Amino acid sequence: MEKDVLFLYVGLSLDRAGDLTLQSFTLVCDLQGATLVDPVIFTYDGNSAGGCSSPPSPSCNSPYGTITTDSLNTLNITLNQNEIKTKGNAIWTCSHGSLTAAYNATVICKSSEGISKSL
Repeated sequence: MEKDVLFLYVGLSLDRAGDLTLQSFTLVCDLQGATLVDPVIFTYDGNSAGGCSSPPSPSCNSPYGTITTDSLNTLNITLNQNEIKTKGNAIWTCSHGSLTAAYNATVICKSSEGISKSL
């Protein structure tokens, strides 16, 4: 079921794309209607995690994973599996110009019984 979202202002949001586990960790930085005009910077607990340059030819990189953009309004950072345990449980931010959004990420570990717990 899709839901309609109406943004009444231009802002910035950072949220997870699915569960954050030891196998999969992706955060989505949504410019909420703004166009990518300034660089976007990702951090975890105040440490640089990479970013994207501004157009006309934005390029993205991260020493800990992959940053992709599916439009000039949404950027995804996906951590390499070997980085999730040390960098996943953190306060993540994305910044675009003067705006910064934060997300307190918690990686869950699923047991063989299907019970989830944080690391």
